[in-house]
Amino acid sequence: MKRKIMVLLICLSVSGMCGCSRQNQTENEDDAQKWVVNSENSEAVEHIPAESSGDSSEKDEVKVISFEPDSPVNYRGKELQLSYSEESVKVRYGDAEYEIEDYADGIETGYIMEMDDTGFYTIIQVCSANDWVTSYILKYDGNRFTEIAAQNGGVGDKSSISGNQITFDTRVDVFGTYGVKIPMRLENDQLTNVDDFIKFVNEPDPEIYDSFDSPESKAIYNKEGYRVLTLKRTLMAMSDDGNIEIGKGQQIIPDGYNEKEKKFYFRYQDKQYYFTYEEDQDGYTFTIDGVNQEDMFVYLPYAG
Repeated sequence: MKRKIMVLLICLSVSGMCGCSRQNQTENEDDAQKWVVNSENSEAVEHIPAESSGDSSEKDEVKVISFEPDSPVNYRGKELQLSYSEESVKVRYGDAEYEIEDYADGIETGYIMEMDDTGFYTIIQVCSANDWVTSYILKYDGNRFTEIAAQNGGVGDKSSISGNQITFDTRVDVFGTYGVKIPMRLENDQLTNVDDFIKFVNEPDPEIYDSFDSPESKAIYNKEGYRVLTLKRTLMAMSDDGNIEIGKGQQIIPDGYNEKEKKFYFRYQDKQYYFTYEEDQDGYTFTIDGVNQEDMFVYLPYAG
């Protein structure tokens, strides 16, 4: 997490938060939604085509079974059982057992993805520090478990799994903290991104702008209720139609980013643009044309 921490954002209710604190999350839902939007923006971002990961017949054949961690599930004549302590989570299926070493405050709904008559994948969602969830994907080959991947974020429900594609609700840190939904492929025991472009969840809340008085709040939301970044100096940006110079004091609406190409996409005056950025080796410092991120924007709403 970035070292800048925004007041109140520390209580993020972004997609991917663990349900083991669901009661507190529900009680604070209205306030938390004001700080990180948690529903997907339906407005156009022309950039993103999410590729299909296999034909429809493959997707139709895959069976997904959900199970609750508080009681064993009988699957193919054997019990699949989870138990946890503060130090780890144990998964047992018949005579096979596997231990996930992680701080565990609870376990969320699990999922079984059938492979064949003997093997399957299982997704174990571990609630850990700060009510966050990490999804562990284990493979059972008929004899033993192997850990395939550990992914920050959680799986919303069975509809988030289609064929070999799994969509995780999580968050990213790039010029602020943003909620995201990341579709990933599970192929050859590897978990990889479907697309290099990661779209931010940024839906307007018309009432939010008038609900805050601090300069920081005014710098990260516009009057329509979109999450924005306010420029401290002139920004040079690009689009398919050419370059644009956006002046000091203007606000841009973040859309998403491409980590591989180091491109940050945003909307300005109803059109999509992007700028490129550099990331220091520490992973904490971003620069744009040599300008530090803190010198480019009035306020960067990182959560920690």
